[in-house]
Amino acid sequence: MDTDRAIAGAILVATGTFYLAVAHRYQQFTCYPSVCIAWFLLVYALCLVLHPPARASSSGDGFEDDIRRRTVYLAVGIMQSLGLTFASSCLLKRMWQIIGRVCLGGLSGLALAFYAMAMSPGGLVQSVGGRAAISVVGSVAVAAAQVYLPARAFSACSAILGAYMLVVGVDCCARTGYINHIAVFTNLRLDVKYGAERPAMALQAVALGLAVLSVAVQRFLALLRFRKYVVGN
Repeated sequence: MDTDRAIAGAILVATGTFYLAVAHRYQQFTCYPSVCIAWFLLVYALCLVLHPPARASSSGDGFEDDIRRRTVYLAVGIMQSLGLTFASSCLLKRMWQIIGRVCLGGLSGLALAFYAMAMSPGGLVQSVGGRAAISVVGSVAVAAAQVYLPARAFSACSAILGAYMLVVGVDCCARTGYINHIAVFTNLRLDVKYGAERPAMALQAVALGLAVLSVAVQRFLALLRFRKYVVGN
């Protein structure tokens, strides 16, 4: 197993579990991982675009260089995102909650757009412009909902993002090919294809089930807290 895939998989599974299971109890703290993920995606994507790894055969020296470079990009992305998140939280204290909501909503909208496009081999939308438009519209729409309707949108946003991150993290180790849709949809010039095979569709079904279950549990717990508050007053 590649080192970068193993590290990324562990981080994604842990973070996805956090969003699915306990984020609703720590909504203010959730701003930090949301902003951190947003910074990481920007830094990592920028590294891949500016200097993409060479796609060599698995038996050549170029393959080892490819693994080494992607591992370095992963480490740089993690360190830079942590530093930028800390700097952002210090410099933008008054707007921190809004920034966190925007990042959570934007990431959830992007995950929802990718989830929808991954339903078909090669993606429901084949053109680069169409994929970009769907991703942008999804991110902006869900981010706006998270900002203007935070109480109602938070459970759905955290559930969508958590479920998507968890199954992507699982596929980093399972290698069903599901994770390939990210490289295809973002046009990162990596030598991969996405075929929407049965194992990948199984992960899609798992993500949907986890998201629905998370929303239902969060709504149920919110109802219990509301009833407890009414009875106590």
